Amino acid sequence: MATLTIRVRGLDQTKAQLRDSFERHVRTVTSEMETALESFTPVRTGRARAGWRSSASKLSGVISNNVPYVQYLETGTPRMRPANNGRGIIGPSLKSIKGKIK
Repeated sequence: MATLTIRVRGLDQTKAQLRDSFERHVRTVTSEMETALESFTPVRTGRARAGWRSSASKLSGVISNNVPYVQYLETGTPRMRPANNGRGIIGPSLKSIKGKIK
């Protein structure tokens, strides 16, 4: 009976390259989304637009805005439509980066 042996070399290097590539992608997407959110945030005083913060770790990116009224710019109130002609901030931002991220 014949024996077939296959050796694969370079898996550790390939794994490290994939990890680095994924981490770069997470940072890129997080940064692009923060920029888009800033551009779609309406400006009266500039406080909401300046309030966007982001951080990216190995596996995830987090974007936040601690301005208390930013949720109303996204969802509106009984007396006010959401920002961007009723579309909010997040939807238009996602749409704008969709073609940029590959």
